[in-house]
Amino acid sequence: MNTRQKEVMQAPSRLAARSPRRNAPIAKKALLAAAAFAGLAASACAPVALAATPLISLIGPDEWHLPIVESKNLFLQSGLDQINSSFYDANGNSHDHLPIASFRTYAGVTRFAHLFSFESLPGVGFGVEYLQPYLSVQLPGQSITGLADPLFEIGAYYKPAPNLTLGYINVPSVPLGSNELSKHFWSDTSLFIGNYHIGKFGFNGTLAYGVASTQHQAGQDTDIGDTYGAEMTALYEVTDWVAPFVGFVYHKNEASHASNTGVEAPGQGPLYSCFGPGGCHESLLGGGFNFHFTRTKSLGVWYYTGVGGSNVIKTNAAYLFYTQPF
Repeated sequence: MNTRQKEVMQAPSRLAARSPRRNAPIAKKALLAAAAFAGLAASACAPVALAATPLISLIGPDEWHLPIVESKNLFLQSGLDQINSSFYDANGNSHDHLPIASFRTYAGVTRFAHLFSFESLPGVGFGVEYLQPYLSVQLPGQSITGLADPLFEIGAYYKPAPNLTLGYINVPSVPLGSNELSKHFWSDTSLFIGNYHIGKFGFNGTLAYGVASTQHQAGQDTDIGDTYGAEMTALYEVTDWVAPFVGFVYHKNEASHASNTGVEAPGQGPLYSCFGPGGCHESLLGGGFNFHFTRTKSLGVWYYTGVGGSNVIKTNAAYLFYTQPF
């Protein structure tokens, strides 16, 4: 471990030694953040940071294969099981053990969506959605559970051909989660989405860009850096009811900074945080299966692992995504 890495790892303990009362809750929330989504999913996470599993990794394998309908309600449920045991340091080196005890995060995101269209706009669909993350952080000797910050989706999509979907979705988050799991800032993420099917093959893709307000937490103000992301899945329909797929995700957080001093702080997103001060990034690779029980009910299950990154806890997560109209 080089000098810079040692400074990053030792910084929290030095701060705690200088002001134990003030920093005790911050240290506790840093551990929580490392678990939250660790953060959806969401993200969800805690204000000061160590989370893995970017929000964009929660997108389903064929999620943007959207129909043009007059009106339809959907119930969607995402799930996540993340094991936090390894990390990438600031130089991109992989380490098998965290400098803190390993821990586990279980997360669920309950979603309610409404799709609709207008006769005057053929080939165009619209959607609104509410997403509520719920987290269970299994730290050594204790378990923290609660609601994370809710998210909303407002989007429009266009089908220039029956097998092609292009669209834009706006995803704001609101700091209304439980105190220990909220990010304590507002955020707004833009998603540029696409889906294409040809024969038995299907492709789903997303580009993401996010901004956030100043974080107000524990008497400190922090300017949150921008976030960037991309995901791509490719599936093959073996039968009408099962399609294996592979997926790739890339996510990047710019550094955050203390508002009054400009000192670097861990980069953060709605459901994601860097491991130490500064920005971070991670690439994920994985795959799974998409099941169609009926024409309207589907379940996707998959796994992602980090294959490269910097200043971040390594993603090591299993996912599920269930869809049903109601």
